[in-house]
Amino acid sequence: MSSRRYLDQIYSLQRLEAIEPGDYARLVADELPPATTPAEHEVRDAQIVAALEPIDAMIARAMRLRLDHALAADTSIPPPTRNVFATTIVSYAGRLPLLQQRAHDVAARGGAKVPGEVANLVIAAASAVLELRDAMRAAVLAMSSTPEQRKEPEPEPEKTFADMIEID
Repeated sequence: MSSRRYLDQIYSLQRLEAIEPGDYARLVADELPPATTPAEHEVRDAQIVAALEPIDAMIARAMRLRLDHALAADTSIPPPTRNVFATTIVSYAGRLPLLQQRAHDVAARGGAKVPGEVANLVIAAASAVLELRDAMRAAVLAMSSTPEQRKEPEPEPEKTFADMIEID
């Protein structure tokens, strides 16, 4: 199975909960070309960076799944707003208090009896998918070349005439 297909199959909460962060990284590793020269390491690292983008697309779907599940009995945050929260979830990494405030405001305007509880459900969903994102990204980035692997080998010093003749 390809790495992209693996992520594309995350379309239900059951599949989302079964995902293992390292599985995607192993599939990406299987698709990478071997690298021995610095130029090959650069190409490989570019492919590793490109493998991060599909994670974010899957995380948006994962957030939508988590929101739909968490807010199944709540109508204070309408589907279009849930969709906005899902598609922008990556931008909230490191800024969950902002998402919490926005979710609280929307829930209050939408008639939630306890907007803070609704906002907490949104934050729980966001925390879960962003933790998954971090773990998956870390597993993929762990495959990148070290600076030593990308560095050109030191050229051997030129031999002098004295090195070429045998001196006793």
